[in-house]
Amino acid sequence: MHSAKLALILWLLILVSAISVVTVTFQSRSVFIAWQETLQTAEQLDVEWGQLILEKNTLASYTRLQGIAEKKLGMVEPKGQRIEIIKDGS
Repeated sequence: MHSAKLALILWLLILVSAISVVTVTFQSRSVFIAWQETLQTAEQLDVEWGQLILEKNTLASYTRLQGIAEKKLGMVEPKGQRIEIIKDGS
């Protein structure tokens, strides 16, 4: 009788251990999948960041801004005698 109780207890402990292994394995796989998705998102954001930097540099280029100033605003670069240098008084 005593060995039957011990066998039942050991069997229950083995069952609990097996369920724990399955649960932990499932959780670790879920975390790994989430990590992989996060890495993929980070790579996509890095690519997008690079594209945005390139676009910003293109839109802010001196040649482009000068063309907009001339065409849309009618601005022209002043000639040498019309340029005044103002020094800061501080």
